[in-house]
Amino acid sequence: ERLNDGSEGDWAAGWPVSGPTGKRQISSFGGARAAFVIYPDEGLAVVVLTNLVGANPQQFTDQIADFYR
Repeated sequence: ERLNDGSEGDWAAGWPVSGPTGKRQISSFGGARAAFVIYPDEGLAVVVLTNLVGANPQQFTDQIADFYR
């Protein structure tokens, strides 16, 4: 998303655009029980759903994506 001054922001339509591994990703983490990550430059998406209170599914998204890279 471009800001009014023309620079690029870190959000795209309410989704954070970031990447702890240096790869651009668009992601959403909900309730610590679900993770949905899109890697737009790779044409790849990862969804992790759990039924565990206190789960941390986003810790697995990069590892799962590595299986498909």
